[in-house]
Amino acid sequence: MSKVIASIPVGEYPIDISLTRDGKRAYVVNNGHTDAAGSISVIDTTRNTLLGTIPIGHFTQSVSIGSNGAAYIAVTGDKTVTVIDTTTNLVTKRIGFTSSPQSVSVDPDGKFAYVIVGYNSLTLIDTTSNTATSTTIAVGETPQRVTFLPDGSRAYVANINDGTISVIDAIDNVVKATVMIGTTPDGEGPAAIACAPNGKTVYVISANYTGGAVSVIDTATNTITQSIPTGRWSVDAVTSPDGSRLYVSNMADCTISVINTTSNKVIETVPVGQFPGGLTVNHAGSLVYITNTKDDTVSVVSVR
Repeated sequence: MSKVIASIPVGEYPIDISLTRDGKRAYVVNNGHTDAAGSISVIDTTRNTLLGTIPIGHFTQSVSIGSNGAAYIAVTGDKTVTVIDTTTNLVTKRIGFTSSPQSVSVDPDGKFAYVIVGYNSLTLIDTTSNTATSTTIAVGETPQRVTFLPDGSRAYVANINDGTISVIDAIDNVVKATVMIGTTPDGEGPAAIACAPNGKTVYVISANYTGGAVSVIDTATNTITQSIPTGRWSVDAVTSPDGSRLYVSNMADCTISVINTTSNKVIETVPVGQFPGGLTVNHAGSLVYITNTKDDTVSVVSVR
């Protein structure tokens, strides 16, 4: 049975988390919330202890770590993507934008970081030079998160306001398809998105206070094949490395849902900290790390 084996204190209002490519450290985005003083907490995943905290800027939103060892952090209040060298934990660059970046995701081969900027567009960062490119991709209304097929050929963008998923051809960076998910009774559309390791399935998370749901998309046809009920106000998801499990954070229930991806059913609900948000899983698939936004901790869950 899955259970919390550690609770790690971090900064104020942790909302996102990402592992280094070797899996030895986790970088936690502390949004700052009330005082807007955002930071990054660094966790040693071999000991599940806090190594330190790095001041970043105002209202940090998300983090993604590339194959070059750099952590890219969307800093909404400063209108920047801040770059940290994870070998030294020093800020190496602040890439400015005219609008506030909401989220950043590095593609599988590590060449580009896709940045959600403004109301309905993405901008790309060249991770070799760490400069914003001239490429801008128009997507749906209020995009939230980006995920990629493992081969990097396509990007899927969750658009919360119009209830859609934009499917981007990552070779020529144009939208090739739009998948209608719809909105919940609370008026919320897709809030998060995750891809199966084999690239055959994308999972879309829709938040709803009375009960969230996961829409299952077949990437061969870009059609919805199933909807899986989850907990209240589901906000993020991650697949296990072998693809057999999908983990979903349910903010209002203070739980994570464990979904068997063969049956597409919730097989376990695990209590964690208060108001869980972002989550990630270690390379062995044995531990899930969840940020708890209300009690300023990261829960470490041992999973079956």
